[in-house]
Amino acid sequence: MDGASHQSERTARAHPSGAADGYANKRAVADLLELNDIIIGEGWVNIAKPGQQVQRQRCWGNHCTLLHKAPLADSVSATPTFGWTAQFGTRVSGSIPEPKIGLRGSDRVRSGESVREVISAPDLGYFFENVV
Repeated sequence: MDGASHQSERTARAHPSGAADGYANKRAVADLLELNDIIIGEGWVNIAKPGQQVQRQRCWGNHCTLLHKAPLADSVSATPTFGWTAQFGTRVSGSIPEPKIGLRGSDRVRSGESVREVISAPDLGYFFENVV
């Protein structure tokens, strides 16, 4: 066994994630916690008061949530899931002439749907505050 492969074998034993710097990658953490996927929020919010210099902070801060979500959950299936989006009615769309906009007028097009977020099994979700 040469020195390089011996070093990588020691690193793999010391860091099961495969990362030499000690940080675990998402797949290793998901495997350790027996999760299908890990989604890391990328949202930022400006917490500065109006007129002050921009002060950005992550939306989730130091918090973590674990949710079990079935990919095809709905009101008919008995698949357990934390929550799902319920649609009621049909999607709507329409257009209205706008004669004062544009050189030859234009059409205003609107579309939408009526939905409600349903938490169907709150026991399948956990919120951890100030853990990161």
